[in-house]
Amino acid sequence: MALRRYPWRVAAETFPIRDAEVEDWPRIARLLGRSPDSGAELRRWAQEQFDAPVTLVAAAPDASVAGAAVADLPPTAPGREDQERVGRLSWIGVAPALRRQGLASKLLGAVSDELRLRGARRLAVTVEGTEVEALAFFRDAGFERDGQDLGLVRLPSARSLATRVDLPATIRWLTLDDVPLLAGLIIRLGMERAEAIHDQLEALTPAQVESWLQRPGTLGYAAWEKDDPQTPVGLAWASRRREDAVLRYLAVEDDSRRDGIGTALLAAIVSDLDRAAPMPLRAALSDPGEEAEYFRSLGFEAERVTLRMSKSIA
Repeated sequence: MALRRYPWRVAAETFPIRDAEVEDWPRIARLLGRSPDSGAELRRWAQEQFDAPVTLVAAAPDASVAGAAVADLPPTAPGREDQERVGRLSWIGVAPALRRQGLASKLLGAVSDELRLRGARRLAVTVEGTEVEALAFFRDAGFERDGQDLGLVRLPSARSLATRVDLPATIRWLTLDDVPLLAGLIIRLGMERAEAIHDQLEALTPAQVESWLQRPGTLGYAAWEKDDPQTPVGLAWASRRREDAVLRYLAVEDDSRRDGIGTALLAAIVSDLDRAAPMPLRAALSDPGEEAEYFRSLGFEAERVTLRMSKSIA
């Protein structure tokens, strides 16, 4: 891809902005605080992660990389051709000794121009809540907050989860034979999620549940009406990884909430983890409201806050 010329390039001859070349990646790796030897790996990551990445560098007079930025424009989803296209800025950085000289703003301008030429009308970025300088930079550049994601962790040392003796449901291990029985529950939960999404899952389908259950490390449980073992009222599953586990889904249909069923589902997963090898259990909430307090009552602690921001580049 040939980089278009931008109006400010003549005024920034000391640090011209251009497309990243193969030999730039070890220097980009250094900007990221990584070994130059990992440059090739980073380049492969960008090529595999994005369909057509925008990777720009600010070149210093001594041929080093003064700054760099990586972005992309995801393809339009089928049936959503009329939807506003949004570019994503994955990373932008400048060498510490050269900061506060406008290089980051120039890189951001170049990225915005290139994405606009490809059809983007907005540019989005996610920023960790602890990155105070980055938040200030993007706010000054005109980005506005769209929402936030809350990362939670439940440590093995957290208190045990007490389940009700008179629980109005039976909790049992989820099998592939159960998937056809979950269709109605999945539809009801999907309708509820459409009104108030509080997790990071795509639309739930029986095929998705079946796929998860066949993956190594999946811990899945469902709650069933006590008097009807074929009628599910809740669903939960997690993925065990090498050093931790991730809670992928936890939901109880509206008519069965506040009866301790969600706690019992989570307790079953935690019990499995404790028997195998005690490890942290992580979860993520998007734009959390009351459910954040619910997860805290289950022993989860806030681990990170990520802000979603965007601006118009039309």
